[in-house]
Amino acid sequence: MFAPGAGISRPQRRHKPVSLPPAHDSAFALIRIAPGDAGLFRYLLEAHDNLALFTVIDPGRGLLKLIFSPHQKEQVREALAAMRPLVTFEVGDWPL
Repeated sequence: MFAPGAGISRPQRRHKPVSLPPAHDSAFALIRIAPGDAGLFRYLLEAHDNLALFTVIDPGRGLLKLIFSPHQKEQVREALAAMRPLVTFEVGDWPL
């Protein structure tokens, strides 16, 4: 016989995320990438908890506008550094 509640695990409590003050503006960066690699870049960026998003500025030239919270600038840099072995791209300042 099984004891009541045996084998049932309680859900673990999640730590509350640290609240940052709201950003009034977004931060931007210019990404230059091979046009065929934009899909892979999006996939890898999404794997980093949607830390940033991008919009395609010029699909023929592989120009992307990266948009992120200025509070997370360092995390975005780290995520981009982690992506570099998998896809080739350059990061530049925004605006052009």
